[in-house]
Amino acid sequence: MHNAVNGTVITLEAGDYRAQLASVGATLVSLTRSGRDLVLPFPATELPTAYKGKILLPWPNRIEAGRYSYAGVDYQLPVNEVETGSAAHGFVTWLNWEVSGQGPTSVTFSLFLPPQRAYPFALRLETTYTLDAEAGLVCRVVAENIGEQTAPYGVAVHPYLTCNQAPLDRCLLLVPASSYLEVDENLIPTGEVSVDGTDYDFRTARTVADTMIDNAFGQLPPEEWNVDLTDPETAMTVRLTSDERWLQIYSADQLGRPGVAVEPMSCPPNAFNTGVDVVELSPGQLSTLSYSIREI
Repeated sequence: MHNAVNGTVITLEAGDYRAQLASVGATLVSLTRSGRDLVLPFPATELPTAYKGKILLPWPNRIEAGRYSYAGVDYQLPVNEVETGSAAHGFVTWLNWEVSGQGPTSVTFSLFLPPQRAYPFALRLETTYTLDAEAGLVCRVVAENIGEQTAPYGVAVHPYLTCNQAPLDRCLLLVPASSYLEVDENLIPTGEVSVDGTDYDFRTARTVADTMIDNAFGQLPPEEWNVDLTDPETAMTVRLTSDERWLQIYSADQLGRPGVAVEPMSCPPNAFNTGVDVVELSPGQLSTLSYSIREI
């Protein structure tokens, strides 16, 4: 299926799982198991709100005032989030990726990101979604520097987990992070603090209640980690698994809190200015982010 809003929309099926992916933004449109929503969906012919299912690169989250310096050169990115005065979520969310590979249970989207004044680095990008009857949805985002100079790079993904759109306030959330980043009024980090004794300690699953969250979390387990969302009324649990060093959690307040954004990130917000965990992508080097979503 093709439409003028989200490009080519592809449906994958495996066992009880069904997923829809769109070429614009290499976006996760929907994911269900036995008809139950595991991520917040959007109509495939309409613009998604709140970056639902998007790929975020070559930087995730926000860069303060859209300004950064790299290798002694100052750059000004477009400020596309007026309310915070930030450059948010990279360049590729609204670009149409090429469908470069497709099978009954997988699809690969590819994109050439050319150098531009605010980011003069050339990247070849590939996002592959695979659906498995046991493992659920697996996503792999690969960036290759095909230019001649080292590029600063960061990546994240933006799925919203949901237990079939049960109210977030009644759900249990498990996040195995020992720290979080405090932020200013523009959601720019001001410091990393322990979750001990705060409303952001979800190392043991607990009810979200009315907690409002739009923060990055760190000090995750060094290998693979899981974030679980559980609806106690139906005993439905949705799990996101990744091994990235950072994680953004957003309680989807502007959407009415029917789920929670769980965003594995290679680096924290404003990383192009702080330098924290920015990938120095050398010519010919690859960088990969992977995550999976399934019902357990």
